[in-house]
Amino acid sequence: MKLLDIPVDLYQNYRLQAIFAAYKWDPQFLDNNTLAKQVLIISETEHLKLSKLTQALAQETIKAENTINQNPNLHKALRLPNKIHKALPLLQTYQKEKHLRLMRFDFHPLENDEYAISEVNSDVPGGFAEASILPEIAKEFLVKNNYYGVDFSDVLIKAIIEKVKPQGRIALVHCTSFSDDRQVMQFLGDV
Repeated sequence: MKLLDIPVDLYQNYRLQAIFAAYKWDPQFLDNNTLAKQVLIISETEHLKLSKLTQALAQETIKAENTINQNPNLHKALRLPNKIHKALPLLQTYQKEKHLRLMRFDFHPLENDEYAISEVNSDVPGGFAEASILPEIAKEFLVKNNYYGVDFSDVLIKAIIEKVKPQGRIALVHCTSFSDDRQVMQFLGDV
């Protein structure tokens, strides 16, 4: 794992491509740029390790959800809000085999090849365009551009095809007051 700098004289072009080709419509917070000037490069081995960790965490998350759902006595101990407590029985009829479940885990590298996670976005995970398009754009700006990569959109499209019948329909819904929600919907609609 290493950080590579995008050459200073090419960064502005990289930033423009991120905004207009990778749906990164919010590249700053207040007056601060939020688009990194470095690219994180991981090896195929590191990618496989993170993939295994992600799959294990997803299974653990689903198991925890099922345990909470099947044990209402835990709701009070976990201090779940009443709205969630009242909604949990509705999950009894949820048919997970008919739906595509998405989760995004935020990993942070530590020393000794270990990782910490700060959160899982399992309600409204984003970052689809960033995970699919930004790596391809970044490759153009790095001296050696033969890095290993997996296009998230390919993985997502394959999963959708497995769930949606031929000539089936998909509805895309987003909260109109959040541009990052719109980014996800625009990206999904375009792929």
